[in-house]
Amino acid sequence: MNELVKLEKANFLLAEAKTLTEVKKIKDMAEAARAYAKAANLGSEAISYATEIKYRAERKIGEMLKESPKNVGAKKFSGGTKVEPPAPTLSDLGLTKKQSSQAQMLASLPEEKFEMIAKSEIPISKIKQEIMKMKIKKN
Repeated sequence: MNELVKLEKANFLLAEAKTLTEVKKIKDMAEAARAYAKAANLGSEAISYATEIKYRAERKIGEMLKESPKNVGAKKFSGGTKVEPPAPTLSDLGLTKKQSSQAQMLASLPEEKFEMIAKSEIPISKIKQEIMKMKIKKN
């Protein structure tokens, strides 16, 4: 199957994804496709498209994390109630603190700024620098 067709399917699946686990799988698939496209010299179009899907998945993860209940940790809370289990930890979701932070950062960007980033291959470190500049300008 053509790599661009697989990426188009991933984009469709991303729009349909309802859980963090589903979105993370799509993000991982897009990252793998990006690495493959680079290694196989498939061209900048395939690399850019995979990067865009990865950023869109990360943004959706960030949006979902912002809306989900926070896990208060084992020291503060020993478990869920009979009605409601404790919120999953980042580790339970297969995310690191850094990945969570990056996803929430992408989710906090204004739509037009995110679209500029998603259509480019700007590394996360550069995005963080841009956000810091935006925060400094506000103050």
